Amino acid sequence: MIIRPIRTDEDHAAALQRIDRLMDAKAGTPEADELDVLVTLVEVYEERRFPISEVLNGRRALSLQMIRRLNHELGIPLESLVGRD
Repeated sequence: MIIRPIRTDEDHAAALQRIDRLMDAKAGTPEADELDVLVTLVEVYEERRFPISEVLNGRRALSLQMIRRLNHELGIPLESLVGRD
C-alpha cells in the first residue's frame, strides 16, 4: 500500500478509482485500512477544492463518493442523486 497526498485533479481521479476497487474490502484487512485512509484524503481534497456551495449552486456535479455517502447516510435514492441528463 503506497498512499500519496492528493494534490491534483489527476491524483483525485486515481484515488477515486482505487476507492471504487476497494469498496468491498473486509474490515480489519490491509485493503480496508487503505480504503479508510484514501476516503479521508479524498474528503479533505474535495472540501478544499470543491466547497459544498458549488454543488448546491449547480456549478459542480456530485462525485461518485458524494453520491454513495448521501445515499447510504441520508437514504436519498440513487435515482434522485444521479438524475437523467
